[in-house]
Amino acid sequence: VMSDLDSQTQAFISGEVDFATAVNVTQVNGDEQLQNHVYKIDPFVCNYYVLVNAGEENDGSTDGLAALKDPEIRQAISMGIGRTEARNAYGYGDDFSYNLYAMIPRGIPDAEGNDFRDEGGDIVSDNVEEAKKIMESKGYNADNMLTIEYKYNNLATHKAVAESMQNSLKQIYVNLELVPEEKEAFFNDRDTGNFELARHAMTADYLDPMCYLSMNVGSTTLGNTTDDGDFEKMVNDANLLDGQERMDAMHEAEKYLVEQGYIIPLFGYTEPYLKVMNLTGITSSPEGHYDLTHAYFE
Repeated sequence: VMSDLDSQTQAFISGEVDFATAVNVTQVNGDEQLQNHVYKIDPFVCNYYVLVNAGEENDGSTDGLAALKDPEIRQAISMGIGRTEARNAYGYGDDFSYNLYAMIPRGIPDAEGNDFRDEGGDIVSDNVEEAKKIMESKGYNADNMLTIEYKYNNLATHKAVAESMQNSLKQIYVNLELVPEEKEAFFNDRDTGNFELARHAMTADYLDPMCYLSMNVGSTTLGNTTDDGDFEKMVNDANLLDGQERMDAMHEAEKYLVEQGYIIPLFGYTEPYLKVMNLTGITSSPEGHYDLTHAYFE
């Protein structure tokens, strides 16, 4: 058991461990020798996104909460958030990550064996100029910026992403106020809806789009921050169907969720692991599970 990423990376370098599953990606990317030892689960069905407090429990008691009731402002934030910059700030680069313009990442199969994301395509886009026009139509400009809080658990990688988004959103007259919190306090605030915008990421418990969509329905929503009857009906209706018809219905539900700006997708990614060269027989699954049952040293 290692206390942090640097400890585990150093333990691998020194030969103390043969398989390291939580490593310093910046160090790995900057060391050609370590790159020869990279083991990655690909596809890995993990997304990194911003959760928006837009539900009924949002009483608009702050300027940020009031603004987030407006779907056009939510859409403007999505267009101006700077996905490439945020992804680069996370430090994973093109080898381990990609910009995500929908909720569900790559690697989830549909009923016909095709990739659900490839079939669904992009739902939103990066468009700073269009985002600025929306914000200007709402009365915001360089002299009258909208302040919105963004909460995240205080790790260096999440801080880097937050600062990147903060810098990008200045272009569309949004002052993103960063609120780092200790992990347990952050998860409690997110679970109870005590936030305006919050960091989120998830992988799948099972390889089906519903794993992601159901997270945003009714009482299962974190802090009840979506609470949209139309979306809930779309999800429930999809669950009454089978096969590709069900998949098509889930595409429509996902499109509605993202177009409404209830969540703002940033990127999909896979975690780089390190293993010694002669270790083989490791198996893994897109959910991020790895199995050493049949692993051996050649």
